[in-house]
Amino acid sequence: MKHWMSLALSLTFACLAWAQPRPVDVLKEELYQGFKEKIVSKNWVGLGTGLTEFEQKYFVDAVWDLTDEGMVEVIGVFNEVNTFHYSIEERLRIEILKLKLKKISKLPEPLVTELTRTLNDDSSVRLNTLILSYEEELIEGGGRVLVELSRSKPTNEELLESFTDSGFSTAPFTEVPYKVVQDLVYRTPDLSALMEGEYAQSVKIFLFCRFNRKYPCLMIMKDIQGNIVRNADGTIWIHRALSSSTHDIPSYKYNGNTPAGVHTIDSVMPLADLPLSFGKNRRMILNFVPKSPSEDLLKSFLPPSSHKESWWKNSVIARNVGRDNLRIHGTGKRNTNPSTPYYPFMRTLGCVAQREGTYNGVTYNDQRVLLNTIMFYMGLTPSFDNETSIKGVLYVMELDRKEASVKLSDLQLRGIK
Repeated sequence: MKHWMSLALSLTFACLAWAQPRPVDVLKEELYQGFKEKIVSKNWVGLGTGLTEFEQKYFVDAVWDLTDEGMVEVIGVFNEVNTFHYSIEERLRIEILKLKLKKISKLPEPLVTELTRTLNDDSSVRLNTLILSYEEELIEGGGRVLVELSRSKPTNEELLESFTDSGFSTAPFTEVPYKVVQDLVYRTPDLSALMEGEYAQSVKIFLFCRFNRKYPCLMIMKDIQGNIVRNADGTIWIHRALSSSTHDIPSYKYNGNTPAGVHTIDSVMPLADLPLSFGKNRRMILNFVPKSPSEDLLKSFLPPSSHKESWWKNSVIARNVGRDNLRIHGTGKRNTNPSTPYYPFMRTLGCVAQREGTYNGVTYNDQRVLLNTIMFYMGLTPSFDNETSIKGVLYVMELDRKEASVKLSDLQLRGIK
């Protein structure tokens, strides 16, 4: 039992080495969903024990998400698991979750001592980001020394300036200049030389949102030749989506809003196997741009006018804090409250949501529309088999603080026509 997950990890890589999507993307979600199923069944004996550091994260993610879904009792699994061998980041996350759920009022002193020593020596980027992201909870739980140590590190100055959607931000949200919006669309860099050309023949999708994510966002797209996708009459093709956390929390926290910034679209999951959560179509896989010195790799996805802007940095923070398994998907759930500003969308745990189902006599199947449109503008015949070839880059940008759904007129005002 102790090593079954490690064995599964190696076997999955061996079996899926030929496949699309990338084996690791499938593996991460399979680990996560498998843990959720076992936790819900309360088959806790031995669960969570003997895991690799890679596996530990998805175990903690599964417990965290189930509590966010209302199953607070599953926090009890940590009474059955000896986590002494877990990474310090995952042990801290477990205690943050307990603080959040009011299961404890103070952090364990031995953990605070170990964290203090780690921060004084040479802490990881993820540990620093985690502490800064949950500083209010940690201060309330007796961890002020951890927050002060993390904030005092010179390497964290730029990180602190990037918390643009935080109530305690040192860099409050500012409206993106019109020229930056225009350049993002009209001067998107050629990606053929990046990452061994992985995104050379991919679509580029621009998802424009409000700072208040309760209001639906608006997508436009560029084809693999770099042309803006247009309707038959020459108008810009648009597609609506929602990037809003059901918990009303910012993107740097687990299950917060979809992070603004740059994401890669890396195929679809093999099956549409969770229709209640993800709808009747396969979900598209989103990944963060990998770390690089001074984020030079990520900046290569952006025109120069964006390099010194902050609109894309939330995706860096979310990546560094360990957010993962983000998707673009539909839903089998229904919005029964027409008064919500995002009706008939359903909010998620941080994914990009598509409308699905029949509302007021109109039937929505937006994920199907989006999948087919991407394939068509990649030069592929829209079909189930070709969905695995989907590749793209998703740019998520918060335009302003206006309290309304984003419309094409908002983009036209910024010179996108």
